[in-house]
Amino acid sequence: MDLLQINHYLSELEGNLLRLVEKSAQNDKIIIDKLTFKLHREAALRLCKLYDLFGFATLEFEVLITLHLAANNQHFKRIAALIQDDFVQSSITLEFLDNCLRSDAKNSKSEVIALASADHNLRKSGFIFHVPRSLLSHNIWRDTVQLSPTIQAWLGGQYLVDFELSPFSYLHSGKTRLDDGYLLNPKDRRLEQAYETNCSVLFLFGSDQVCGFALAQKYATLHKRKLLVVDLAKANVETEAEIVNIVTLAHRDAVLSDSVLLITGLERIVATETIEVSVKLAEVLFKSKRPIVLLSRRYLQFHSVNRLGRVGYIEIQSPNFDVRQKLWRLGISNLDNQLNNELKEVALYFRLNSRQISDATQYARDLAIFSDEGVTRDHLFEAARRYSNPNLENLATKVKLRHTWDDIILLPERKEMLQEMVNMVKYRVVVQEQWGVGAKLS
Repeated sequence: MDLLQINHYLSELEGNLLRLVEKSAQNDKIIIDKLTFKLHREAALRLCKLYDLFGFATLEFEVLITLHLAANNQHFKRIAALIQDDFVQSSITLEFLDNCLRSDAKNSKSEVIALASADHNLRKSGFIFHVPRSLLSHNIWRDTVQLSPTIQAWLGGQYLVDFELSPFSYLHSGKTRLDDGYLLNPKDRRLEQAYETNCSVLFLFGSDQVCGFALAQKYATLHKRKLLVVDLAKANVETEAEIVNIVTLAHRDAVLSDSVLLITGLERIVATETIEVSVKLAEVLFKSKRPIVLLSRRYLQFHSVNRLGRVGYIEIQSPNFDVRQKLWRLGISNLDNQLNNELKEVALYFRLNSRQISDATQYARDLAIFSDEGVTRDHLFEAARRYSNPNLENLATKVKLRHTWDDIILLPERKEMLQEMVNMVKYRVVVQEQWGVGAKLS
């Protein structure tokens, strides 16, 4: 579809509407010497782009043009108000739409009536809204349709995410605070390979969701696109049909905003007794014309029957000592290494994930507000203990030490053996992670 074909349809539409006005008993209320329906060049070009991106049938495309005029063209609105007694908010009845589209017997009425069906392509894809009125009038031709506000805004040159997918979706264009070097081993090229091989779906799974989000952002950067985030956990959906509808709208918006689609919260809507993605949801995911990233805390798989493309799996590993140390330093903004030893200690003794470290560093800075010395070792350890496993505080009993090594009465050699055993436990993390012995033993 090109601009010439759009102009040809607009000419036909003008003729159809002139004949409609002439047949109307109220034609004395409107004076039209010559109808001129013109689209702004930007809107026309965007309509052509929609046609190329989504592969609409000719009739579907003409419906979109007509509904766009109903929302923006004053001549069209005047005629619609004349023919339709209840013309409001850019909605037009199926009967009026049929008169706009029909030139002699060019289209069958059944194709227009099909717009009232929830299975129609334009409705399923979130391009038009349908308002049934036939329950009151017993006449389906009185049902109205209108263009989706998201599509209307996009045709006007602006992508808005504040309609159907609000408030559980947003467009992320900023950079993550996690440096690329924190995420994967430099020798690990799985993200690059997923990009190079055009994976239909990239599946990131693991407990460290902050790191997973950063990986998704890096993947979007490889594609030179923004990241459209849709959190299903916040969508308050219950049925599979609702989930499929949201993912379909998210796919539409990813195309409109030219973004990589990130879907999170998937484990909340998949039954705990299964690890398999449903057939219907898989079909929607694989039909996407934009890269899709799924982020989940647990592993989920696609059955071979419903797999229509390649899936790349990357398990998000818990941050090792070096990464934990960098994250602590980043969170404390310790650029001058004043707390170098203290940060090493807290990174060694507490195996926190990225989210926990982010929360702990913020809490440590809060504790240091009334301290003249700024953040200290005590602040770091108190914050780390609070966020290492906050639920344990309600179960454990805090014990204050009342004895020291000097209070233990043992033979010197026995006491030395006991001290060695304690040191083995105390410095095990240092030996295995910082010295690298653990990697050699595994």
